[in-house]
Amino acid sequence: MIEKYDVVILGGGPAGSAAALTLNNIQPEISIAIIEASHYEKWRVGETLAPDAGKALRSLGIWDSFLKTDQLPALGTCAAWENSIVRDNEFIFHTEGKGWHLNRVQFDKWMVNEAVKKGTTLLTDTRYVNHEKPVDKKRIITLQKNGKRFQVETSFVIDATGRSSSFMKNENGQKKVYDRLSGSIVFFKANKAPSNIKAYTLVETTETGWWYSALLPNDQIVVAHMTDADILKKENLSDSTSFCNLLKQSLHTKHRVEELNPIEPIKILSAASMISNSIVGDGWIAIGDAASTFDPLSSQGIFKGIRSGMFAAYALSDSLNGDQSGFDKYERYIQDEFKEYIATQNKFYQMVQQWPQSEFWNRRQKELQPVS
Repeated sequence: MIEKYDVVILGGGPAGSAAALTLNNIQPEISIAIIEASHYEKWRVGETLAPDAGKALRSLGIWDSFLKTDQLPALGTCAAWENSIVRDNEFIFHTEGKGWHLNRVQFDKWMVNEAVKKGTTLLTDTRYVNHEKPVDKKRIITLQKNGKRFQVETSFVIDATGRSSSFMKNENGQKKVYDRLSGSIVFFKANKAPSNIKAYTLVETTETGWWYSALLPNDQIVVAHMTDADILKKENLSDSTSFCNLLKQSLHTKHRVEELNPIEPIKILSAASMISNSIVGDGWIAIGDAASTFDPLSSQGIFKGIRSGMFAAYALSDSLNGDQSGFDKYERYIQDEFKEYIATQNKFYQMVQQWPQSEFWNRRQKELQPVS
């Protein structure tokens, strides 16, 4: 027998959970299923929750619960960007007062469980395979768990599958890619919280790109080197020895992990800026990184996902009540948000002038245009 849901959300990250929670709050009578490929056991990219996210979590009704989780307050950011001088940006002057450095697996699992408490069905270790075209506004989706395929029926699909945009691509959608930014990411473990590291994110430019580091819960430190994919390959930054040698050449980042050893192999991930050319379709909508992706320099990824999930849910709720205009408004919002983001990204990268011979920085002295 095929299970039937009013809404199926593909992806149980912050965007998908935010969409489910919003629908739980404003349309509690509808049935919702979140389809999550993992069991929330593996590391996930992104560990900074911007101060603005506090308002969103309160709106979702989960702020008090969040405060009970084991996350690390982030008091600000600091950056040696235009030159080697480190400048602080204190969150104390923000209306929220602080952001957060997350145990991302714990955060995602906590957030989806909040949706489950409000009535959402969660299917873990379950992968989206494909879908059929809607018939009489009903769509069959094929899923797979433990090697066995099964089907569910739904009236509406929310694509929250992240950068893969799995559902959107099966709808023949494509993405405009603006750069080839990639990250080499390493985690370090201290015996106790290092006294020489403030609870700040540190960003430091270098000739080949830029360094990112942050103190995380459980006395871990994440260090990432961001550069273009071809430069990463040329510098062999998927190799721990090459990574650590380059890290030793940094002025500030290296001091955060002195005498510490990596606890996991290097992870290589795409951080390219992209936007989907199909954000809303017949009986579906894309949210979070499935709709657009931002450079991690913005520190907006998680908050952006939560916000888009909420806005998409409001658009869907309006449509269920007979008003279809919300989908057009949502699509324009994603497009305008991305346009503003690209303008800001261009501005910040063009501020860096100290490496006139650098391939990475020369590419960013012009306005970014789609490369594919």
